[in-house]
Amino acid sequence: MAILSQKALIRVDIQNDFLANSSVAIARAQEIIPNVNVLSCNPFFKLVVDIRDCHKPTHKSFAKWGPHCIEGSYGYQPPNSLYLSNNIKLFHKGIDDNVDTLSGFENPELLSYLLVEEIQSIYIVGLALDFCVLSTAIDASKYNFATYIILDACKGINVNMDNLAFQKKLTSLGIKTLKTADILSLK
Repeated sequence: MAILSQKALIRVDIQNDFLANSSVAIARAQEIIPNVNVLSCNPFFKLVVDIRDCHKPTHKSFAKWGPHCIEGSYGYQPPNSLYLSNNIKLFHKGIDDNVDTLSGFENPELLSYLLVEEIQSIYIVGLALDFCVLSTAIDASKYNFATYIILDACKGINVNMDNLAFQKKLTSLGIKTLKTADILSLK
């Protein structure tokens, strides 16, 4: 097993607007919360990072997706069922009204933080698997992190974790896939 200090868990867009009662809600998204919580408390990871959509009421993405994750709103907040800790570092994306951001790495502070912390491997969970999770994973791989998506801790809009074509696409991009049990079985 590699050194523990080299791994980070990145939780993407686990926010109320993506869970229920909004134009961007993802079907059965709340089902990932138990797996995300158990992973978030696992000493396998040196650190846990939250990426959150954070928009002003005039964001350009609303034309395509409808209003969501407006800064300070209930929809912006993580669900009450999500494990939170003062040790989890928060980064925002989507702050610029004119840029529709998907990847957490579009906030340059994320990359700087991970490099300072000497992270070498990134494990990604969250919403939506085929948009923001995928974009964050592609960028992580581009920045030469060993990149993993924990499939049963993600929900997609147009794909599910068992979609073999999607998994082949990830493999072709150098992104590996795991399930929560794979992490929990490591000692």
